[in-house]
Amino acid sequence: MIGSRDQKLYAIETATGKVRWSAPTGGPLLNSPAITRKTPDGQPRVYIGNEDMRVYAFDLQHGEQLWRSEKLPGVSMRGYHPVIAPDGAVLVTVAPGIGVDRFQALLLDMLKMVFGDFASWRHKQEENARLREENFKLLERPETYRAQLDYLRQRLADQPAYQTFFVLDPVTGRERFVAPIIYSESMNGPGAPALVSPEGKVVVKYQALLRSRYEHYSPFLNVGYLDTTSGHITPIMDQSRTYGWHDSLLLVHDEQCQLSLAGRVLINTHQDNVNAIDLETLRGFPEPFCRNLHEPAKGEAVGIWNSLLRGQPLPVGKEWLARGTAVYGGGSVLDVGVSISGDSLYYLPTHEINAGVALIAYRMKLDGVASKISAPPAEKLTEEQWNKVKGLLWDWDTLEMPRLTHVLDGLPGPIPGTRRQPLTNEAAKAVAAITDAELDRILWEARLVKPRIASSTANPDIKARLAASVRELISTDWRHIESNWPNLRKLAEQAPNKMEEDCCNGYLAGLIACARVGRRLKDVETEQAAVTLARRALRERLAFEFAHTRGGLIWQVPKLRSVFSRWHFLSPEVGRFLGLYVGPLHRQLMDRYVDYHRPVWWLAWNSETMMRNECPYEFPTMSAEVFAARSLILSEPPERLAAFLDRPWCKGEEYYIQKLAFTLDAASLIDWIDLRTSGRAVFQN
Repeated sequence: MIGSRDQKLYAIETATGKVRWSAPTGGPLLNSPAITRKTPDGQPRVYIGNEDMRVYAFDLQHGEQLWRSEKLPGVSMRGYHPVIAPDGAVLVTVAPGIGVDRFQALLLDMLKMVFGDFASWRHKQEENARLREENFKLLERPETYRAQLDYLRQRLADQPAYQTFFVLDPVTGRERFVAPIIYSESMNGPGAPALVSPEGKVVVKYQALLRSRYEHYSPFLNVGYLDTTSGHITPIMDQSRTYGWHDSLLLVHDEQCQLSLAGRVLINTHQDNVNAIDLETLRGFPEPFCRNLHEPAKGEAVGIWNSLLRGQPLPVGKEWLARGTAVYGGGSVLDVGVSISGDSLYYLPTHEINAGVALIAYRMKLDGVASKISAPPAEKLTEEQWNKVKGLLWDWDTLEMPRLTHVLDGLPGPIPGTRRQPLTNEAAKAVAAITDAELDRILWEARLVKPRIASSTANPDIKARLAASVRELISTDWRHIESNWPNLRKLAEQAPNKMEEDCCNGYLAGLIACARVGRRLKDVETEQAAVTLARRALRERLAFEFAHTRGGLIWQVPKLRSVFSRWHFLSPEVGRFLGLYVGPLHRQLMDRYVDYHRPVWWLAWNSETMMRNECPYEFPTMSAEVFAARSLILSEPPERLAAFLDRPWCKGEEYYIQKLAFTLDAASLIDWIDLRTSGRAVFQN
């Protein structure tokens, strides 16, 4: 059974590879289906979640659709396979459309109502001792726990946008009850679907204040058994004591935790270690089964690469690769639970920032050493190794993040053409050779788009999708601009924004527009001022381009995120300008920072491959920046652009509409006409 991005579920014969049947749905299918015989009629069924935010049930033999659930809150079901409970209930998890801070605020509201306050970093030691004693007395009363679940259940019912976990009836597909489960993930991909133990118990992660994990780093996060009939959750851990660090499964709310079951052992996979608890004794293992790097220590990354370049095996727990295929919380894969086979487990550590992924196999052994922390390798790179590193396609921009600059500090020197060593002198010489007349072409030549009569890519489907998504946004009525011109022209007097924000793309586009509008309104003074400023800004931009040939594409901006600054807020004129002067350079940047490091950049609601703190998916702005660069700077053909049109969950999304327009433009004939000589009618329109 395979779900596809073409919105169909396929049943494929394993013996022949032939398709037995296919079933259409309402959106891409980005998770694995669940198959079960625990059905009301005893006939096998298949369930699958859809990016239209509905769950579908099909007859396994013939592919007949049995039901489709109501539309669920959230933005994606990517990676969340449905889970079948022992009673046949269908358990579904979704990615929310709101951030982790909002969920924390909801929990604090609950804590305030039930407890008044609790011990935390917000208080001094004496105050925490008092609160701990008071809270523990309250927690001895069964009604305290029930009050927490009741509060959460009611809040989720009142504000369904906060719901991320659903228990659906196998007969109707309707939600049985509101489960009191608050989302507890924040970074890079799907969280943990429910598990079913060998005894038929449903294991879930959920949030409530309990003694077992009181005053932990993530004090609300717990594991429990969900009753799929009533919706009640019974805590798994021993509530007569408070667990420590690793023996409490090391559950964390602001990164990711993925659960796995190995018989009666519950395992939690964190980014850099694997922890476990015995479900019979309720005792956690005091040390992790294995460890890895959360972030490399100072000098450690270079030592690791010294070992790699010499062909030596890495020390246990030091499998960190400075490659930069993804960033915060994800390494180059999603956080996933360990896979178990016999006495072995298979682990994909995902690190904190900027690392490739290694698949590591461990065998359980009483006196094994994988739980110990290995000494960090500290050897420096030789000259021969350094020359090899300089030829590797590293993500030099991400390594400039404050928490990773020590990697660059440990190298023998900077890389020419990156932010650490811009080619300033070479850039100045190149810019000096460009005349004002050449730059004036950018100011005064405007696009005239002529749709082709026939094109293999400008097909009716794309045209219909664009027409269905966009309304008329363009007007030739100049009265508003004319009446507001005294205020609008003052914008040209403003200083440019910081280069790292968007490399002044918006500033350049504004100056070009100001010069053109000034000419249209016969405001010679404003036109000349805008032209002077635009020439200067174009030269400054080219100096930046020529100086940063191997980096300077990705920059960190407020708040706690990064963007493709050189492609941010691109206009057709600025894109053409870059294509004319530095097109091959941007091709190289695209090859390195996108196609090599982020090859799935185009997927809607993808896992995060840029730096954005505490976010489980990538915002659509990133793919919009890359798409604009491919269209406006690199002039990629329409067939190439059409391949990157991934449907979002919200079909009215403005970035998606822009991509449709770029694709149609690429299938059109585009002339650049000089507004200084083309006449008033062409200028006006």
